[in-house]
Parts: sequence; structure tokens; C-alpha cells
Amino acid sequence: MRCAFNSLAVSLAKELKAHRIDVDFVTVGDSLLKGEDVYEGFQVHRIGNRNGRWFEILFWLELFLFILRNRSKYDVFHAHGAHLLSSVVGLFSLLTGKKSIIKITMSNDDLSGVKKSIKGMVHFLFLKMIHSYIAISRDLIQELLDCGFAGQKIRFTPNGVDSTRFIPATEMEKKRLKQRLNLPTDKRLLLTVGVIAPRKNIGWLIRKWGETDGIGKQNFLLAVGPQSRNDPDGTYLGSIKAIVVKNRHKMQFLDYVENIEDYYKAADVFVLPSKNEGLPNVVLEAMASGIPCIAAKSKGTIDLINHQDNGFLYEIDNDSGFADIISALNEEQVKEMGKKARMFVERNYSIRRIATVYTDHYRQLLQM
Repeated sequence: MRCAFNSLAVSLAKELKAHRIDVDFVTVGDSLLKGEDVYEGFQVHRIGNRNGRWFEILFWLELFLFILRNRSKYDVFHAHGAHLLSSVVGLFSLLTGKKSIIKITMSNDDLSGVKKSIKGMVHFLFLKMIHSYIAISRDLIQELLDCGFAGQKIRFTPNGVDSTRFIPATEMEKKRLKQRLNLPTDKRLLLTVGVIAPRKNIGWLIRKWGETDGIGKQNFLLAVGPQSRNDPDGTYLGSIKAIVVKNRHKMQFLDYVENIEDYYKAADVFVLPSKNEGLPNVVLEAMASGIPCIAAKSKGTIDLINHQDNGFLYEIDNDSGFADIISALNEEQVKEMGKKARMFVERNYSIRRIATVYTDHYRQLLQM
């Protein structure tokens, strides 16, 4: 069996191979990357590009031609993200006699325009043709129902995390990693990871950290994340970097890094100030790495964090609530919460477990 996925599912694809499911990735073209490529052993097909007034229609046409040429290879089309662009797989699956799955990835985002305009009606009709909807959080189940999609087609299947890649470090390992990564060894290291975009709210965190003394001189903040494509001229990113430069003694910023697991291992606490999520992978990665999370109380995040048990929750943009949590941290509490976080993720969100769920779902679809 072969399925068409996009490039956000590499870790899942690796596990699916163990279930004898072959995976190809199909994604939007990039002028800096090859149209046909191999990434970590998987075939990648990049088609179209994001430029031009008729981008969506041209992408759909090229995608349909690609599917027609290769339809004998695939049994299931699995779209990551339920925006208008990817929802067309519903139509294409019906035209080619294949099965289709779409994963809703972000609350108040993927489905926000459904039925609200002509485009929104097209979006709705395409989605109605999909055979199965994957909701990665409980809130997204309700969003699908509120939009008028059939409950029997909705499957709750959360994101998974590779708990063999993201693993806890001993105190000695943490110290060595901090030294190797040029991070302070005499302070508690708080890490935040994410695209530098307003929705992720890292700007709020950086500003608040700069306005205070790192909410205690014993704390140091490391922010890791790439520039958002919605910030093409880098204005937003530049404003973040300017604050960091003025406060180098209490914070640091890094662009995207390949070895992100090392930074999780080195960190003592993870922070997610995001205003809106689906089911945040960064929280899963941090929990798998055995570090407690302090997160804004947003949809998706509340599925993962049990306040004062395996992490902390605070109201979005609540300066005092966030500062109170940081100020009250103690080492024993951090260690115990980190252990609980790791156990919670291993029990419920292991990528191997999630791959098994998807495998069963694919086979059930093919039997329909």
C-alpha cells in the first residue's frame, strides 16, 4: 500500500514503513529546492509555487495531473492541514476512486473560512468529499461538528512524538550540553521553540523577559525558531532580535537548528506562550525530553498539560500569572514534573502507538 503525504509527517512515515506502508510526500514547490527529491529515504514531489493570482487553481491542476500519472501507486491520499488548498484531495479521491483523509491541524484556523464566502463554500464542498477527518485535539472534533461535517467520519488521532529521539538527560549530561552549546551553566535554562510569528506569541515572551530581570537573575531564556513566511521582509523577526541584543545577559535567540533535541535535553523548563494551537508538537517534544512545560491556556495545549501535575498553565498574555509560576519554581518540583511529563507522553502520544492507529484506519478505509 502507498500513501501520499506532505513533508510534515516524516517521523510518522518512518514508523508506517514498519507496518509495510510506503509513503511519498507531495508538497508545494519552492524555487530553492528540487522538484523531485529524496528526503530521509522518502520520495518528495514538489509541484507548483506560491506566487501569482491563480496559485491555487494552477496548483490543483498540476496536482491532479500528477495524481493521474501516478494513480496506480497510491491507495490513500492523506492531506496534512485542512485549508482550501489541500482540501481538493477530496474531489481528486472521488475522481480517481481512491480514499482520502485530511488532518485538521489548528483550532480556529483550518476551518475558519468554511461556508463564509464563495471560496468558503468551495472549501466546504471539497471537505464534504473527504472520506475521513482526523482531529488532533478534542476542540477540533467540536469545530468539525459545528461546521456541519458528519460525526461518523471524524476520528480523534493526536499527533505523536518520537520518544526515542526526544529523551531526558541526566544532570551531568545537561551541564555538558550547555557547555557545548555555549549556554550558561549557572542558571536555570528556559527554552521556547516555534516559528517567529504573532500567533506563537514569542514576541510577548521576549518583551516581558526584557522588561524584567529575566523574572529572577537565576533564569535564562533561549528562543529558537525560523522566520515566518508571513513576515517576508523580516520586520517582526527584526523587532524580536533587537530586544534580545539589548538583553544578552538574560536571553539568546537562535534561528532554526537541526539538532533541536540537544536543546530540549539541555533545557530545564519549556515555555509556550502561543495564543492558538492544534496540538503543539513542541510541547510533546519537551515532555518527551523530561522537562515540564509552562504554557498559555490555549486550545490543544490544555489536552496535554495538567496544571501543577505535569506542567503549568496560565491565561494568555497574563504577565503576573506567568511571572508567579516562574518565581515559584524549585528544582525538586521541576524534576518530578519532568518525570510525569515523560510518562504521560510515552503512555499516550508515542509515535509508534499513533502509527498503529493510522495503519488500522487506512485498512478500515480500504475495506469500505
